[in-house]
Amino acid sequence: MIATELDEVTGAPAEWRDKRRLAWALGLVVPAFPFIGYGLVRFTGLPLFWWIGPLFAFVMVPFLDAMLGKNAENPPESALRRLETDSFYRRPCGL
Repeated sequence: MIATELDEVTGAPAEWRDKRRLAWALGLVVPAFPFIGYGLVRFTGLPLFWWIGPLFAFVMVPFLDAMLGKNAENPPESALRRLETDSFYRRPCGL
């Protein structure tokens, strides 16, 4: 038997799931880039790592955007209440 995720509010099987849910966590990484760059410069002595933030913003983000493609899918009305109460979206990655 295949286990299905149940809606917390109605108890019925959940119909919609955010396929890019984990990609939201990338928003928490961006503010850490100055600290990551500083740590890498101190560890390696290479000033090249000061460019980690701009490289991510202007190279990796457009690359990931092109790879993931356009997402025109919005959650249906029946899933909105469940998503509004989901701690993953209300707090940074459910912390």
